[in-house]
Amino acid sequence: MSSKESCRNELRTAIRQLSDRCLYSASKWAAEQLVGIEQDRAKFTPSNTRFQRGSSSIRRRFRTNEITWTPPTGIAYMSTPLMEEDEAIHGDFYRLAKSYFDCREYRRAAHVLRDQTGKKSVFLRCYALYLAGEKWKEEEMIELEGPLGKSDAVNHELVSLERQLSTLCKNSMIDPFRLYLYGLVLKEKGNGNLAFKVLVKSVNSYP
Repeated sequence: MSSKESCRNELRTAIRQLSDRCLYSASKWAAEQLVGIEQDRAKFTPSNTRFQRGSSSIRRRFRTNEITWTPPTGIAYMSTPLMEEDEAIHGDFYRLAKSYFDCREYRRAAHVLRDQTGKKSVFLRCYALYLAGEKWKEEEMIELEGPLGKSDAVNHELVSLERQLSTLCKNSMIDPFRLYLYGLVLKEKGNGNLAFKVLVKSVNSYP
């Protein structure tokens, strides 16, 4: 399998995994990179040829021969890991929760997953609670803004989420996606230094 095809397969896997977890901006970015990889000329069709011509802003210009790119000194290439999908038994609960999430009914999504222990379910439950808190904070800011345009509204889910995620982290029971969320929570709480370290760890675990 060519290096370009390996990259495509990794990106396809990442798109699915990110979309499954409602990380839509990251999934979109991965999809743009996928389309931006130059296609093998033998596989061109009129439709994808037209798209390639019109997508120069996101095209990654590979050579037509085999890729021989070498990482800079001190940087090792790491492939995107194949995350263990553990929702086979309780997948219907996850699908219902995701449908609520997609409708921005974050608390309902979290409620559906309250008793689920799978990695994806725990992530989506925590992410839904985080966004529910952010949504409430934004609404409160609109209601409470004074003449100076300031508000003391905060995301009340942060304390509980930090406690849950820090426990998982200390016990080495946290995956790259929950590390990402942990970093967001730390950043929102003003702990920028630790947030940076956690987010870097998340990226290194899921490059």
